[in-house]
Amino acid sequence: MPDLDLDALDDYLDRTGQRELGDEPARLLRNWGLLADGHPTLAGMLLFGREPQRHLPFAQINAARFPGTDPSFEPLDRKDITGRLLDLIDDARRFLRLHLQVRHQIRGFEPEPRPELPEEALREAIVNAVAHRDYTVQGPVRIFVFDDRVEFHAPGRPPNTVDEAAMRAGVHVVRNPRTYTRLSDAGLVTRAGTGIRRIVRLVREATGKDITLEVRNFEVLLAIPRPRRGE
Repeated sequence: MPDLDLDALDDYLDRTGQRELGDEPARLLRNWGLLADGHPTLAGMLLFGREPQRHLPFAQINAARFPGTDPSFEPLDRKDITGRLLDLIDDARRFLRLHLQVRHQIRGFEPEPRPELPEEALREAIVNAVAHRDYTVQGPVRIFVFDDRVEFHAPGRPPNTVDEAAMRAGVHVVRNPRTYTRLSDAGLVTRAGTGIRRIVRLVREATGKDITLEVRNFEVLLAIPRPRRGE
C-alpha cells in the first residue's frame, strides 16, 4: 500500500472516534472499499492517498476572488487547493473565511463575531461539491467569490436525471457512496440528503434571499448571494 498514507488513516480514525478499528489497516481499507487487489481505489486515493493529485490531477479545488461581479476580470486572489479530501474541504473553508466579511456585534462586554454568510451553509456547499461531483470528468471543483455572490461549480451532472427541483426537494442519490460514507462518519454530511434544503434555509435566514441552483451540461452550479453592504 505504498500510495496510501496510514498516518492519515490513523488521524481519520481518531477524528471519527473509531480508533479501535485501526489494528488491521489493510483489512479495514478493503472492507471500506478503499483498497482492492493491493491498490487504492479512487475513493481510497482521494481520502488517504500520499499524493492524490499525482494520480488524479483534476481532484482539486480552484478558488478565486474576483473584483465586482464579472468573472472576465483578473482575480484579486486565487489558490489551487490540493491534498486529500478532508484537506481540500478545510483549505476551501479557510479561503472563504479570508475573503468574506465578519462583522462584530457587541453583546454584553464582548464583541460577538457575525459572519456575513453562515459557515454551516458554506461548509455544506463545499462538501456537496466534492462529495457529489463526477470524478470521471477531468476538471476541478471551482469556487468563485464575487462582490454579490459565492459560486460553487461541481463537475458533472447529477446522476439518475436528478434536476434542480429534485435537488431542492431533497432527492438523495449518492454518486460516490464510499467517499460519502467516510465524510458522513467525519460529521461533514448527513445521510438524509438534506444538504441543499439546509443551505436554502440558512441563506434565507441570513440574507433574505434564495440561492441559485442550475444543472448545466457538464456541471452543477450553486450560487449563494452575499448581503449588500450595510445589510
